[in-house]
This record gives sequence, C-alpha cells and structure tokens, in this order.
Amino acid sequence: MSSTWKWEITVDNGRRSGTARGETIAADSATAESILPGIANDVTQRLRVTGGRVTRFKAQRTS
Repeated sequence: MSSTWKWEITVDNGRRSGTARGETIAADSATAESILPGIANDVTQRLRVTGGRVTRFKAQRTS
C-alpha cells in the first residue's frame, strides 16, 4: 500500500531562496525524514536554487 503526504519545503543558498508546496505518494512505511531527500532534490532543481540547503521542511501524511 501507499500513502499520500502533503509537504512544504524552503531551500536557501545564501543568494536565493524558494519555497514550494506539494503532495507525494510514498510507501506506507515512509516517514517525513525518508521522503525529504527526493523532495529536496526535485525542489532545488525546479526552483533553480543550486547548492542550497533545506532551511524548513514540514510533511504530513494525509492518507
């Protein structure tokens, strides 16, 4: 089975920052910590915040 997560992440590289919100589907055994790396990688590329670090991350399982 899988579950849906709603998340919000902020990435900052010192010169530029960006915040994104979204949903992802993950295995039932997933935790917020286990879904963070994939989301962070996607968001930094999408927001063009290369070399950035995650400054804020919230995730909540919705189903």
